Amino acid sequence: MSENQYLEVKLSEMAKASKRKVAHIREDILKMFPDRELVTMRSPLAGDGDPGDLAGLDPEQLSDEFKADVTFIRAKIINDTPVKQIWSRKITGKAFVFLLTEYVQGLNKQGSRIDFSTDWQFY
Repeated sequence: MSENQYLEVKLSEMAKASKRKVAHIREDILKMFPDRELVTMRSPLAGDGDPGDLAGLDPEQLSDEFKADVTFIRAKIINDTPVKQIWSRKITGKAFVFLLTEYVQGLNKQGSRIDFSTDWQFY
């Protein structure tokens, strides 16, 4: 079974869920991602150890497979993301990566609040 087939099977299983919250999540995924693709990534470490804080690891500690997966998905996002519009401004894959980085950094700061409009102004 391919990654995308697996994703679609799981989404159809969610449709059978009795909980409304699960069904709502499924509906949101289908609505927001009509052209969706699942890309799986291998473990960051060569062994079965817990990677903990990936940002704190030395790049040499990461498995070659994981680094290849990161390179693949990064290129896919930057090159294959169709141009979208946010607040009437075009956003490319490269701009999306920038904004995503800003949001992740904001989420990782304890007690911080993300202001999407501020990040968008810097783009």
